[in-house]
Amino acid sequence: VLEAAEAIESTVKTHLLEVVWHNLDRVLKMYKTTLGIEFPKDLGDVYRAILKRHDIVHRNGKNKDGEIIHIEKDDVSKLINDVEMLAQELDLQLAEVDF
Repeated sequence: VLEAAEAIESTVKTHLLEVVWHNLDRVLKMYKTTLGIEFPKDLGDVYRAILKRHDIVHRNGKNKDGEIIHIEKDDVSKLINDVEMLAQELDLQLAEVDF
C-alpha cells in the first residue's frame, strides 16, 4: 500500500498523458466522475469536427469513402466559437469544484 501511495503521482501522470483527449465520450465521463462536471448535451458540431480532424490527419484529407474533406473559413470560425463556448461552460463549472 505504501509503495502504491508513493507511486500514485507518477501513475496518474502516465495515465493522463496516455488519454486521447479528443475522444469526448471518454473525456466527458472522466470529468463527470472525477470533478462532477457535466459537458453540454449538444456537442454534435464538435464531434463532427473531431471526425473531420481524424480524416484529415489519418486518411490524408479524405473520409472513409475516399471523398475529399472540404473545410471553409466559416466552418473554422464556427468551430472556434463552439469550442470557446464549451471551454467557458467547463471553466464555470470548474470554478465551483471544491478541491
